[in-house]
Amino acid sequence: MVLAAIQRQIGLVEGLAQLIDQIDRAPAARAVSGRLESSLRAHGQALERVTAIRAGLYMDWKNGDITREEYHSLKQALEEKQAQLGRDIACLEKEIHAAAQAAASSDPFFEAFRRCRNIPWINRGIVAELIKAVHIHEGGDVDIDFSFADPCGRVIL
Repeated sequence: MVLAAIQRQIGLVEGLAQLIDQIDRAPAARAVSGRLESSLRAHGQALERVTAIRAGLYMDWKNGDITREEYHSLKQALEEKQAQLGRDIACLEKEIHAAAQAAASSDPFFEAFRRCRNIPWINRGIVAELIKAVHIHEGGDVDIDFSFADPCGRVIL
């Protein structure tokens, strides 16, 4: 009974992994990724511009184009803008990484079942890796608790 349950789970995992791969290749998933990449590039370019402006600010002050107070005020504003852009870039990079990993079929859930694909028998190692508990009730009913509870919820999040 345990072997049959494991084989059914393996079949379900294969179908779910293929579905996730199709979702990853879908235009909507690529569009979200493309928007994040585009936003990351735009923030990177803005950071470069702010850095260049800040670098030239000192020369403007020394040449007499701006006053000392204007220099310090502009310098502080540009430093704050640089810091904010840096935080935004870090956040976008995290989002891109999370989006890439969100529905990855290299999830431990998939990998554990894929390693056991087409198994003709079970052994202690397979049972220890895939099954948390087997409950045998009066009357012959058997409940199997797999180690990977609610994998669909983890994949979708």
